[in-house]
Amino acid sequence: MDETAVGLLDRPRFGGGRITSERQPQGLAVPPVKDRGPDLVAMQQRGCRELTRPTRLVDDRGVSFEVEFRNVVGETAAIGSAGPYTLVVDRPAGGGGLGLGFNGGQLLYLAIGGCVSNDLFREASARGIDLTTVRVLVRGNFTGEPAVSEDVSYEVELAGHAPREQLEELVSHVDAIAEIPNSVRRGTPVRLSSVRIIP
Repeated sequence: MDETAVGLLDRPRFGGGRITSERQPQGLAVPPVKDRGPDLVAMQQRGCRELTRPTRLVDDRGVSFEVEFRNVVGETAAIGSAGPYTLVVDRPAGGGGLGLGFNGGQLLYLAIGGCVSNDLFREASARGIDLTTVRVLVRGNFTGEPAVSEDVSYEVELAGHAPREQLEELVSHVDAIAEIPNSVRRGTPVRLSSVRIIP
């Protein structure tokens, strides 16, 4: 990648995020303070440990979502954004990209694992359980033509201030109600709604 491309990757993108230079990304900058809610700012100032403490009991019912991806000019890497939050997507270096970010399969599995993690905290809080450790590991593989994901499996490791039986029941409950796993299990339709060719 030439220096011009590196410079483009340094420029701020959606929501204040940016891809760092050095040819390999070091991560994304957090959004500017003005773009972040006071609760998130306070949690970040107290450290990452506080991010394991959910503050609201809400789920995704009745909520509309919109995300967007735009490629970095002249590159295969793109910035995905949802409000003030950003991430980088790209093909692997050996697959036509630069290996600067997540590929689609990783994003799918991250969505599954992220939903399970979030819901564990939400449902634990509703039960008065303080979780201290949550680890979700998602595994799967893509095969066929066109390639589609085979069966996806995930493992949960957690600790909290509750008896083992309550923690096991919590995991079982979240497995039954987690929004993204259920969307995948039930085969949510995905359709192309429009195409616009620009000059």
